[in-house]
Amino acid sequence: MSVQACYIAGLCDHSDALTAGEKGVVLLIAPDTRQAKVLLDYAEGTLESSPVLRQLIASRTADTLTFTTGIELQVRAASFRRLRGVTAVAILADEACYWPTEESSNPDTEILNAARPALATTGGPLIIISSPYARRGEVYETWNRHFGPEGDPRILVAQGAAADFNPNLPDGVVTRAIERDPEAVKAEYSGNGVQTWRPSSMLGVWNYASSQVWQSVRSTECTGIAPSAIPAAA
Repeated sequence: MSVQACYIAGLCDHSDALTAGEKGVVLLIAPDTRQAKVLLDYAEGTLESSPVLRQLIASRTADTLTFTTGIELQVRAASFRRLRGVTAVAILADEACYWPTEESSNPDTEILNAARPALATTGGPLIIISSPYARRGEVYETWNRHFGPEGDPRILVAQGAAADFNPNLPDGVVTRAIERDPEAVKAEYSGNGVQTWRPSSMLGVWNYASSQVWQSVRSTECTGIAPSAIPAAA
């Protein structure tokens, strides 16, 4: 998730989606403040690990990583009260199956409803990645309606086992987890637990329904930038 956010913020050209003086934001939403900080730390660490990519960092605050491209990567907790007022070139939602649902005063439906208008003028994507959980909530409903050939072709729903999304995951991690708690592992790594709703341990939803700019996933712009083209920090 953090790598995807860095890619969109640092290696994609958003000039055609922003007006003069408008600040573009990649909004990364996590279940809580602690997890939001972890995601931002991962993003900064990803860039700092490369002599080329670290040139993209202009500054860092507690909740924002500013890129020399002019784009800000902002992390926020999942609350409908704290997501408005930005122009987003992309929104990434982490572990959304574990966000509060309709019984909460801060339900996932309202969180996403508050976030979506930030994409209205840029046509950017809403990307949701999560382990599956219960048969309720926005992610489950999206999967239920759009997974497979009968779904909206503008909404891509991808699912797979943990090893499919992370081939570097050591086999021993899953093996030891099975020994400790087989039922929990079915939910976390293979998605076969009682409370889950799909034999997978990871779900990705890429929503391009409101997008023309991202219709081809910026296939021409998001091909990478040569080191000499990376603007230096001021």
